[in-house]
Amino acid sequence: MSHAAKPVDKEELIAAYDSTKNYLGNTNVRSYVGQLLYVNGKSETLQGYGYDNFKTEKEPGVLSGRYGNPAASNDFNTKYEDLAGKYFVVLDVQPHSKQKEGSYVYGKKWWFYLQNRDDESDTVWFEYDGEFEHTFPFITISYFNYLKKSFVGKKYISAYSVREDGAFVSRIREYDFHTGELIPQTKEDIWEVIDVTIEDKYYDLVLVVKNQKGNISVVDTDYVNPLSNGQIVLFTNEEYKSLCSKYGGEYMNLVRQGKIRVGMPEALLIMSWGMPEDINRSSSGQDQWVYDSQYVYVKGGKITAWN
Repeated sequence: MSHAAKPVDKEELIAAYDSTKNYLGNTNVRSYVGQLLYVNGKSETLQGYGYDNFKTEKEPGVLSGRYGNPAASNDFNTKYEDLAGKYFVVLDVQPHSKQKEGSYVYGKKWWFYLQNRDDESDTVWFEYDGEFEHTFPFITISYFNYLKKSFVGKKYISAYSVREDGAFVSRIREYDFHTGELIPQTKEDIWEVIDVTIEDKYYDLVLVVKNQKGNISVVDTDYVNPLSNGQIVLFTNEEYKSLCSKYGGEYMNLVRQGKIRVGMPEALLIMSWGMPEDINRSSSGQDQWVYDSQYVYVKGGKITAWN
């Protein structure tokens, strides 16, 4: 039986779906309606755990039939082979019934009503969590297409670091994508994006890149989308030159190495380390930016100290 998508009041939509993001968190969640989602695979060690949060009934959510055991609890994990590699259309997005009564636990949870693209009789509910991205097992096809359109054909230099032993470490993976051989990389390498794909070991969504020597490697898309946390790890030559003109080549060389310095503008701090986990405001104007176990102090838009 085919299920039509439930009409959504325009006032419920904050904006159209943002294809520059795969996971929207708790912002504009209803815009997932109409989107095509691919159930991404898991590494071999995780396949035996199946997938969480898929239910054949929205509430109470007891699994039955194709997606589980009728006697299973709500925490029953679906079989890996029942879902991996399937495409689902989001027919409806509904707030969790307990959003208001249990805002701490359920305030950011929603129900997605999904229909198998290739079998209209195959429908399932997915409990979406707007707080924890790791619980979202999908690749949104709109986001995948955005990556292809935005990156394929462009050439980049990579952020890098130098280990204590002098070894050069790029954000480009150090092994050839096809042969598995170690690639000798340098900071002068120019990498052209030739494809976007899902690599078959850990099922990461990656950009496939090729350098001027013909080596083919990949870079995780988590690293190349500054919209996620502001950090930049790939630069086109034009972008890098423009930033050097604006901030100075010495500062940009530090940014490219993921380093910071007293006096550096906060915009470069974000490019180098990304957005902080938290910012503790101070009445003195010197704010504390929290990065894991490190603290950076910013006043007047510039770094004053860190520890």
